[in-house]
Amino acid sequence: MQSKLKNVLLRFYKPDMANFIAENPGEFTEAVKMSLSDEHPYCWRAASLVWDCMTENDERVKPFVKKSGLVL
Repeated sequence: MQSKLKNVLLRFYKPDMANFIAENPGEFTEAVKMSLSDEHPYCWRAASLVWDCMTENDERVKPFVKKSGLVL
């Protein structure tokens, strides 16, 4: 069975996807994980959604960023 997020990524338009993340904030982390996977077509859709839903220096993304001397 497909996860709720996968279903949303396949069936909704971007504004509805963003609303889903706003109403289900726990799914944001799942979207980040999915965006870093190689599971097509979900990974690129999730990456696009994460990009639209995150803010500058978003704390929710920091655990997924490698320490490389970059200032976050």
